[in-house]
Amino acid sequence: MTEALRKAGVPENAFGFEGSVQNRLDSEALEKLVAWKAWSGVDNDGMRFIQQISEDGRIAFHNNASLLVGTTWTEDDKFFVKFRTSMLGRKDCGHIYRNPAVTRHEQNEYVRVALGTIYYFTVQ
Repeated sequence: MTEALRKAGVPENAFGFEGSVQNRLDSEALEKLVAWKAWSGVDNDGMRFIQQISEDGRIAFHNNASLLVGTTWTEDDKFFVKFRTSMLGRKDCGHIYRNPAVTRHEQNEYVRVALGTIYYFTVQ
């Protein structure tokens, strides 16, 4: 099915985002970015968000439209998140990249590719 979607011209990532392999975080870098951290920034539509992740992978995510709790983990250089009340409890996974056009003031040091949106964020 994925191959058929590619042939039809559907981009693999939301909004056709293409990050460079050189800027993509590996599993070791992701682990440092995740445990006991807070991320804040904006999504592709400019909606502000904040999320906190505990050492055991529990996550609380908040934006103007929702407050979600769930679990996170890293695997094969990807960041996974699963909220029981979102996407019918399915996992959402994608790569995280260093943003070469970084401006910490704009909270866009990193880029997370997710299903349906792109998150630009800074770790606090």
